[in-house]
Parts: sequence; C-alpha cells; structure tokens
Amino acid sequence: MAEDKDKKEESQKDTAENKDKKEISTKSEDKKEDSKDKKKDSDEDLSGCGWGCFIAIIIIVVGAFFLFRSCSRQSSDDSSSQDKTEQSQSSSQSDSDDDDDSADESSSSESEEEAQKKADKVSDLVVSDINAFKKKFASSNDDAYSWSAFVKGVSFNSNGSADITMVPEFSELSNGQRFEVANHINNEVAAAADYYNALDDDEDAADGVFLTFYVDKTRIGRSKVLDKKTYKWFDN
Repeated sequence: MAEDKDKKEESQKDTAENKDKKEISTKSEDKKEDSKDKKKDSDEDLSGCGWGCFIAIIIIVVGAFFLFRSCSRQSSDDSSSQDKTEQSQSSSQSDSDDDDDSADESSSSESEEEAQKKADKVSDLVVSDINAFKKKFASSNDDAYSWSAFVKGVSFNSNGSADITMVPEFSELSNGQRFEVANHINNEVAAAADYYNALDDDEDAADGVFLTFYVDKTRIGRSKVLDKKTYKWFDN
C-alpha cells in the first residue's frame, strides 16, 4: 500500500512538472508570436514612413520645379521689359541726337549761306567802285585812279580772303608799283567787307584783307600771313 501511494505521488509530480513545462512552452510561443507581431508592425510602420517620405520628396521636387519655372518666367519677362525700355530709350536718344545733328547742320548751312551772301555783296560793291574809278581815270587821266586800270576782277570769299585777277600789264610793274596798286585794292576790299560785316569779330579792317593775285589763272603773288598789307610775288 505504501508503494502504491508513493507511485501515485510520483505520478502526480510528473503530471505537475509536465503541466509546468507545457505552460512554460506556451508562454515561450506567446512571446515569439508577440515578437513577430511587433516586428511586423515595425516593418509596416517603416514601410508606411518610407512611402510618406517618398511622396513628400516628390511634392517638394515638383513644387521647386514650378517655383523655379515661375521665377525664370518672371525674370525673362523682366529682362524683356527692360530690353524694350532700353531700346525705347536708345531710340529716343538716337532720334534726339539726329534732331540735334540736323539742327546743327541746318544752322551751319544757314550760317555758310549767310556768309556767302555777304561775300557776294562785298565782291559786287568792290567791282562797282573800281569800275567807277576806271571811268574817272579814263575821263580825267587822274593818277589817283590809275591803279584801277590794272584790276580785271575781284572775288571776295566767305572765309574773309579775296582773289584778285589782274591784267597782264601788271606783271610789268616793279615791286614798288605793285605794292601801291595792291594796297589800293586792299583798302577797297577791307572797306566793303567792313560795311557788310563780312569780317570776323577779331579782325580789323585797318589791318587789311588777305589777297591772292592772279594773271590769267596763274597765281603771281599773295599777302603775307603776319602782315596782310605786305606782299610776296612769285614771278620775279
């Protein structure tokens, strides 16, 4: 009876140990399942986070693209507007410069035309006076007008000088006689130029006019630069 009791107790112990082992094994399996579930949830979270980040990056890239495009378009529009403004200003400035140049040319042309008109009047007056002196000399044989017989033509220039055409007999005169004739002519030209205000403001009629002398188209003499009433002759 005692042995049967002992065997029964041992059997109960084995049963209890097996039950404990089974509970431990069940708990271990539950832990493994929990670990798998957590890992799965973690993977799902990571996967969801990755997709979210990917989508966020795409949104940022697309937004940056459209922002850059908008800025580029605005910059292009500003540049185009600035170019048009500069072209307009350049065109306006060019038109203004053209107008100024045209005004200057017109003013210069009018000034030259006015100067030439005065020169023509001086020439006409001198020729008229010399012709009158020739008539007086022919009628009276007065030596005071003899010099006029050697003058064939007078042309006053708009630059304040004068070209004098002489008869061939003038070449036969001595330098002294030429000087007398030339100074009579110079006085007449200077007086007529002063009368029509054809001389520059810094020129004095008393100083005379620069004369160039011709016989038949050949230049035979001229006034000296520093003294317009002294002359240099080329034919003697």
